[in-house]
Amino acid sequence: MPTVHTRYVTYNRKGGRRLHAGTATDDIVSPLSTATPDGGMYQAWASPSITWSDMQGTHSADFAFWAVVGAAGGASVSTNQSLQITVEGGDVQAVAWYLPTGGGNGPGGPAFYIDAFDVNEGRFFDEDFVTISPDASLSANANETGVVPTGAAEDIQAVAAIEGVPFLDWTEFVQPKPQVIGGEDLHAAEGATAVAFAFYQTPASVVPRRPGHYELGTWVSWGVTVDGGGPTGRGPVEPWNPYVLQLAAGLALADAARLVAPELQGAVSELAARQVTLASEQIAGHIAGAERAGAQEG
Repeated sequence: MPTVHTRYVTYNRKGGRRLHAGTATDDIVSPLSTATPDGGMYQAWASPSITWSDMQGTHSADFAFWAVVGAAGGASVSTNQSLQITVEGGDVQAVAWYLPTGGGNGPGGPAFYIDAFDVNEGRFFDEDFVTISPDASLSANANETGVVPTGAAEDIQAVAAIEGVPFLDWTEFVQPKPQVIGGEDLHAAEGATAVAFAFYQTPASVVPRRPGHYELGTWVSWGVTVDGGGPTGRGPVEPWNPYVLQLAAGLALADAARLVAPELQGAVSELAARQVTLASEQIAGHIAGAERAGAQEG
């Protein structure tokens, strides 16, 4: 059975972009491993902000994006806190990336804190990826440290591809929600401070259908098309699937409760308990209804 490996991590430069290997992530909590049926749905949730303590003191971070590798349909990123993926064919890596509260975790005056992310592999690149204009002298430092001072307005131009992986978009992590910039040019206004990542991804290839090979089809009743259950050409389908997903959502909320701020943990746990209870009652009701219908037919 495939396993989904879920991590909640903070992005940390620790001296610069060249030090990504083994140092760009700090786990907020211990990684989670969840066995998921092949072809099954996996759901997770990332709190908008997290506060935690360790030997170095108290820290806080804000959610930025999910990065998923190994799921059905290929690698992906999403700035949606709720994650829902299909597990198919093997293990999956799902990483919720958080940014330290307060910006780019770097010293100095106003600046853009930038980096480049490989969606295919779920990691940050170390290679040069930008040129700066009109002050071209900032380019070397931008590629080395990921910092572009904004004492004056600057244009940050991403390269079209890194190691053969084409540019996808810029995402600027600003409140109330991230802003996606489609072109390779990112404008940094004078005096502005922001965190922005350039995402790179190879488009998923479409495998042509081989001659003489066709998908197996079947017929389904109207009830199945609306998740109400019913007969199909491959046997009956029970009307529980929507409630099983609701049950899974409740369990995911319960697991996520320990990740939110302490003052919110009670409310999230209570919501999770209500969700699990409602889903369980609905599943039990359908089971009882099916048994009564079977007894009447007999």
